[in-house]
Amino acid sequence: MSASREFVEATAKFPPSNPFALVKNGQQNPLHITLQNGPEDITLVSASASFHDPEKHWKLIRNTSDHKFSTPVLGNSNLTFPYSFYSEFKPRDVGLTVFVDLLDASKQPFRVIAFNSTVSVVEPPSSFFDPSLLFLYIILVGFAAFIGNWIYKTFVAPIRGKKSSGSAGTGKKAKVVPAAAGKSYPESVKPYEEEWIPAGHLNLKKRNTGNKLSAVSSGDEGFTSGGAGTSGGESKSGKSKGGKAKAGKGKRA
Repeated sequence: MSASREFVEATAKFPPSNPFALVKNGQQNPLHITLQNGPEDITLVSASASFHDPEKHWKLIRNTSDHKFSTPVLGNSNLTFPYSFYSEFKPRDVGLTVFVDLLDASKQPFRVIAFNSTVSVVEPPSSFFDPSLLFLYIILVGFAAFIGNWIYKTFVAPIRGKKSSGSAGTGKKAKVVPAAAGKSYPESVKPYEEEWIPAGHLNLKKRNTGNKLSAVSSGDEGFTSGGAGTSGGESKSGKSKGGKAKAGKGKRA
């Protein structure tokens, strides 16, 4: 065993954007690992992590995938490299252990622990533009449109069709055809009924008819009087003819 192993240290920290060391489900969680080397050269082989149950004496839950590096580290130097792990647990507190696998100067493997503590697993904040949520929105909108179209065609459209046909039938006006004098209405045409006409219109019609009849009667009387005058003229002419006849008789005598 090389003495250089005693001087090698590794520490892992969450980035400043995650000050509370929260492990978010469904995504990669980054870490920054700093390796402090001793006097001899070593080789960084890989880094890995594992989850444990803190309530059951740090029982192993599962291991994460390891990252391969194979990077040489010179003696008395430091090396900082990134590492990330994936989490898929129910929100709770779990134990997290991060390992760094190395090779010493004699090419013998050894391992140092960079992180060994309890972390909180949480669900990531949902975003409106999350692809999975957008797909769910599209499905819900399509389903709602299908239901709305079915309701319209089943219940609304038949009712509107009945209303439009009924209004079209009532909108037609019946033609009133007055009957000719001395002629009856044909069977295809029915006379209008006065009971549907307002009383004011009927009274106005009767007054207009009465005025016309009185005017016609007055004209007939005037014409008769004029005729009498004509008769008088005829009598005057008769008288003049009689006078002329008498004058003729006197001359003859």
